[in-house]
Amino acid sequence: TKMKKILSLGIAAGMLVSACAAYAYPTLAGPTGGLALPNAVVAPAGSFNVAADYDRTGKTGTEIGDTVPVRVVYGIAKGFELGADYGFQKLGDENGNNWGVNLKYATPLKVAGFALAAGGLYNKTKVDVLAENLTATEFYLVGGTVLPLAGKSVNLSLGANWTEGKAKIAGLEGKASGIRAAASVDAMLASNLCLGLEYQTAKKDLDAKPLSSIYARYAVTPMIAVQLGYTNAGLFNASDVTPAASGVVGANTLGTSKHHLVAGLNFVFGK
Repeated sequence: TKMKKILSLGIAAGMLVSACAAYAYPTLAGPTGGLALPNAVVAPAGSFNVAADYDRTGKTGTEIGDTVPVRVVYGIAKGFELGADYGFQKLGDENGNNWGVNLKYATPLKVAGFALAAGGLYNKTKVDVLAENLTATEFYLVGGTVLPLAGKSVNLSLGANWTEGKAKIAGLEGKASGIRAAASVDAMLASNLCLGLEYQTAKKDLDAKPLSSIYARYAVTPMIAVQLGYTNAGLFNASDVTPAASGVVGANTLGTSKHHLVAGLNFVFGK
């Protein structure tokens, strides 16, 4: 069925970067997790994850061109990770860029069998032709658990987030905010191949449509993993904040009107 996922990357030294939920891999927005949504797992203390993707955001139904998001996540201490990201993009013939920072904490708490993590991210986008900025701020709470299904271990994550987007363009200002619920599952299909699905509800003032993704990750080596995904996760639907920002996007956690391909890789090193 469509909801067949994967996880449980054999216990190959908690550093086998390829795994789905049980192993750290930066999302398009920065924190570790699935393709676009964070999970309750954090990068091991002392480890670095460096990921880069080619994101076909030019197919999201806006005027934005394709994006190359680069993310770095560091396990700063047990249960804590700190990340930063930078995206190269275009709006028509103009250059643009977006950068962000994020922090996640895996708490010692469990509720109904779900291990809880909390985090936040901040993203800022600037496009040369506009000479103005768009920002996105998000705080989230997510719980993760492992379920036995058909002889496999399936990771289930349930969470909610509050996101606010602000835009100041051509002298016009606006902002929108809202709370969305999210769910994701992933499981191992083979010893080094995992498949994941994720879904996030839509908030009218923020999202064009609910966010949904499917992705596969493959461990080439214990230090290198590649991924291929199909998602409608977009940077920032600024046209919902102010008409002057139509077509501009900025922090990869919102649902756009069209799905598109994402392909990239992740390196892990350190402890």
